[in-house]
Amino acid sequence: MDFPCAIYLHSEAAGPLLVNHHWHTNMEIIHFNGGICHMEIDMEPFIITEECFVFVNPEELHCIHLEGESFRESAIVFDLELLKFAREDPGQRMLLGPLAQGEKSFPRIIRADSDIGRDIKEEYNRIITIFRKETETIASHDVLRVKSALLDMVALLEEKNLIDDRIKEKDYRAEYLKIILEYIRIHYGQKIRIRDMAGLVSMNEQYFCRFFKKMLGKTPVEYLNEYRIEKAKEELIYRNDAIMNIAMDCGFNHMGNFISVFRKREGCLPSEYRKRMKMSK
Repeated sequence: MDFPCAIYLHSEAAGPLLVNHHWHTNMEIIHFNGGICHMEIDMEPFIITEECFVFVNPEELHCIHLEGESFRESAIVFDLELLKFAREDPGQRMLLGPLAQGEKSFPRIIRADSDIGRDIKEEYNRIITIFRKETETIASHDVLRVKSALLDMVALLEEKNLIDDRIKEKDYRAEYLKIILEYIRIHYGQKIRIRDMAGLVSMNEQYFCRFFKKMLGKTPVEYLNEYRIEKAKEELIYRNDAIMNIAMDCGFNHMGNFISVFRKREGCLPSEYRKRMKMSK
């Protein structure tokens, strides 16, 4: 996509939201509205029970667990380079450039019922409305409107002195996990051994397993299987191929193991999941 901005929507109708620890180089603005959200950003836990906006800066390790009644969650994910101009001006030199380079950071949480929160919500909803148009591609004039709304949000935050000059010292635990999770992202379709992952962060296997379980609340094998199942679910929906081929491409060498792990996590067989999702389209 030549326009590096996208939205993601989730509501209670789709069931509880569980997004495992992950990270990316893009900026993410998340709008929580209802329910209870358990979130962790760079090893710092948050419990969110009121409507708010959460800002996840590039390369921050984060996870989301959203549950409860009548919840809605959406996110705008974009490349900060999108906001820069070909010709530098003071705004770019003093704000947009440092944000894109990680020398400045966005605030963590803005309550939606605050003065700044209401202004942020107006710009945020402008973007969501544009992306929800039933068109295959985003029109050039809407591209400009999205960029304008994002720039307005940055300007609002800067005006209220909410853009932070202080860069938090990196947590080595988060950095280790990012190395491991990136390795899984790239190699999930291949055989991955515990010793392979442990070696990436110079740990012995036993200590590595304890470290991983303490940080993420699950064993490396559990996380790996969950990641593979999520990839398999995508393939089952969008790829018209034999389930056995999908299982193997997602790192499961034995069909019986794939079916067992899939049913334990999703409560149904892969074939049933594929049929249900295609009928819901």
